[in-house]
Amino acid sequence: MNTILIALDFSEFSAEVETRGYALAERIGSSVILVSITPVHTEYARPDTGEVFVDDPEAGQRETKIRLEKISRAHPAVPTEIISVAGDPKKGIVEIIARQDPAFVVVGTHGRTGLSHLLLGSVAEYVIRHSHVPVLVIPYRTDKH
Repeated sequence: MNTILIALDFSEFSAEVETRGYALAERIGSSVILVSITPVHTEYARPDTGEVFVDDPEAGQRETKIRLEKISRAHPAVPTEIISVAGDPKKGIVEIIARQDPAFVVVGTHGRTGLSHLLLGSVAEYVIRHSHVPVLVIPYRTDKH
């Protein structure tokens, strides 16, 4: 069976990534690996990137796992494995891809530019450059230009 890895960061855009990833999984009869990496170093984190647990990464990881389990229960027709770890989101996702070897990966963008993009980096861009499997990127701005 094909497996899709869906990476979520719980930003306001994560629901769109979740919806599209699970819709694709249902359409092709795939299982899902639902992944979220709780950042350990948050010096440059912005409030719009999701919840940040500066003082207690373990609490953040527990909360993340609860949220991932809730998402999994919302899609009972799709077999889902949950992976919730603490670390660097960019490198963590790529390491999980290498270990799990999914058919492809679904990630979202935040649409950041300028200094915030430079400081935070782009997880989607990093995953695209370092993944050995195809990456489907859900754009933050879905309106037509």
